[in-house]
Amino acid sequence: MASSSPNGREQFLYTGVGSDFKIICRNRVFYAHKVILAPVSEYFRKLFESDFKEAKNNEIDLSIDDPHVLKTLLETTYNPAVYPWKAGTIGNHVHLYALAEKYGITDIKAKAVRGFKLKVMDESISGRSLLQLVSDIYASSASADCPLREAILDVFSDFERESDILNGNERTFKELAMETPEFVADLALRLHKTLEKIGRYC
Repeated sequence: MASSSPNGREQFLYTGVGSDFKIICRNRVFYAHKVILAPVSEYFRKLFESDFKEAKNNEIDLSIDDPHVLKTLLETTYNPAVYPWKAGTIGNHVHLYALAEKYGITDIKAKAVRGFKLKVMDESISGRSLLQLVSDIYASSASADCPLREAILDVFSDFERESDILNGNERTFKELAMETPEFVADLALRLHKTLEKIGRYC
C-alpha cells in the first residue's frame, strides 16, 4: 500500500538496525523501535510499560491483522511522507483508519480520514462500493466523534450523490440497513437536519 522512500526512517523496520522490539504478522517480521512507537501509539506505550510477556520478550504476534495494512501503518508511523494518498482503493483508507484506531495512533487516523475524503470525491466510485464500505466504517469505529462516520454521512446526505448511490442498489441498501441500523439512524438524523436548514430558507 505504501511506496517506501529509500532514505526514509521506515527502512529501519527491515534492516533491524537499533531494533529493540519485534512485530510478527503472519509471514512478515518488522524490527521496531520502542522510542518511535511509544510516543505516537497509546497501545504500544501501555504495552511497553506493562508486565505482559510480550513486553518482557520484546516481541508481539499481530497475525490477527492484515499484514499489508499493518505494513503501511508502521511505515507511515516511521515516515509520514510515505502515506499512500493516491495508491490503492478507497477501502485502504478505511482499513488503515481501523488499525490506527485499534493501536491509538491519532495522526494516521487523521491522514486516513483525509485520504478517504479525497477518494470519495471521485465520482467514478460505484454506489455499491460505497454501500459496502459503510459496514466496515461502522464496525471499526466508535460512535462518539468519529470523523470517518461523518465523512460517509456527508456523502449520503448529498441528495444528488445519494440518488446515484441508491440507483439500482436498493436491495443492497436494505441489507445494509438490517446489518448496520446505527448508520440508518445517523443518516435519518443528518437528513432531518439538512431538510430543516433548507426549510428555513424557503
